[in-house]
Amino acid sequence: YGKRAITRVYEDVIKMQAPMPGVTDPEAPPGYSCWHDFMRKELENVGIDLPKYRMGQCQIPRNIEKVDLFLNRILGLPLHVQSAFFEHFFQTYEATITVAKSEGKYDDAESGTTTNLAILRVDKGVTFDSAKAKLAEHRALGARAQGALPDVRHSDADSGFWIGRRKYFNTGYPLIVLAVETARRYQAGQHYGHRRWFRIIRPNNGDAVSMDYENLEIKYKRLDDEARTEHVWNFWMALCEKQKVGTAVKRIEFVTLVTGAVLPVWNLIEQAHQQHIKESGDEGVSVRKVRIVRAELSDAPRTI
Repeated sequence: YGKRAITRVYEDVIKMQAPMPGVTDPEAPPGYSCWHDFMRKELENVGIDLPKYRMGQCQIPRNIEKVDLFLNRILGLPLHVQSAFFEHFFQTYEATITVAKSEGKYDDAESGTTTNLAILRVDKGVTFDSAKAKLAEHRALGARAQGALPDVRHSDADSGFWIGRRKYFNTGYPLIVLAVETARRYQAGQHYGHRRWFRIIRPNNGDAVSMDYENLEIKYKRLDDEARTEHVWNFWMALCEKQKVGTAVKRIEFVTLVTGAVLPVWNLIEQAHQQHIKESGDEGVSVRKVRIVRAELSDAPRTI
């Protein structure tokens, strides 16, 4: 039923037919007259071949029903687009099952597959050696880009380790970050004075966020003493291993991963997730939604 739903969603996107009963199209983003045109462009950008009309006939790509290909490719979409598109897909999946039941053709034996639950220990931290390697890689990339891509301005002048201008909470230590400036495009003869942006990497959280130079300079100052940099970096690595300190998030977190035959239990997963939010008292707080992910495991067998 997942394969049938995928084909039907693709047909909806190219407007071969209207969505199935009970399925609603997401709203079109600004600049697009309808959701279908936007989604068609997004899917083509991540390498999904859609059905095409040629010589008055509809040509269906060979791999269109491959569920694993479908799930892997939509991971390349922006997160909010992923959520909207998967919601449309899951509504179509449920509608496909409803139609099969109404026709007396429904078979809930999902080809003998099972649903599995795994608890992943995720370490978001970045060691000092890894941070230095990231900085060196950034500088090497800049050196190559400077000559090969003349329309890209890649600066290293302010990329490096920055330390907070005050001690944080009662730790006795200031915060520390690795800031690397993002490459910027420009045209010859134009004024080059727009805001400069940096990717910010922290000892306890390698998920880089962006910060402009003005804010970076207000909150931090350059630190070129490698011994002190390593000492402060390692302090925050250790302190945040299992606890949150102010805005400094925990380095270690546990993530629940459901694998195998996921679609038949998707509603149960959503319900369990919402119940967990209520019981944990996190209602009204920014909470991660259930979503499709690809996890790279460091010390476990391959899981699908």
